[in-house]
Amino acid sequence: MSVREAQSRIDSAEFAEWIAFNNLEPIGEERGDRRAAVIAQTVANAHAQGRHHFQLDDFMLRYGPPKKQTAAEMKAILMQVSNQGAKRAADRKAIEKRRAEKKSAPAKAKR
Repeated sequence: MSVREAQSRIDSAEFAEWIAFNNLEPIGEERGDRRAAVIAQTVANAHAQGRHHFQLDDFMLRYGPPKKQTAAEMKAILMQVSNQGAKRAADRKAIEKRRAEKKSAPAKAKR
């Protein structure tokens, strides 16, 4: 239905009611975007391990022109990602070391 046809079929009061309804129960793609964002937020917070709690808005799609980032902002993001990768690698090495120590501990105790 075109805008002109809709205007000929409903008055401004009914249109205002539809706007209010859409604010309470979004119609269309925005609703699907919110559902996906809720799932992404839940998964991210489950894996955050208390370090950071994500908000729903962190996962909502944004339409329109992208925000311009400064070189300093880009560098800060890359450093954060790099630091997380280095921490995960260090955590993995520590876990592997503990596993190796546990495997060798029973062998030492039997001697």
